[in-house]
Amino acid sequence: MIGGRYMVVGSVELERVVYKEWSVATFWDGGTATDDLSLNFFQGVGAGIRFRLPFGQIRLDVASAVTEDDTPFRVHFTVGGDL
Repeated sequence: MIGGRYMVVGSVELERVVYKEWSVATFWDGGTATDDLSLNFFQGVGAGIRFRLPFGQIRLDVASAVTEDDTPFRVHFTVGGDL
């Protein structure tokens, strides 16, 4: 997704605590950036593990595109709180 006058994004995430500070999550992300208000969304799904810290979370996620066939799995590592 590169550039555009209009942008629409959305995300749904389900997180469940499994042991003390540890949790697992699954998510769906979708969005588009366009110049002509077409709603041709790019979508991705994934799952991950979380470790809760006083300042946020350590997150390790594996995700894959739904709308692009040639896109392999991607690994995302995040430290800190959500913005």
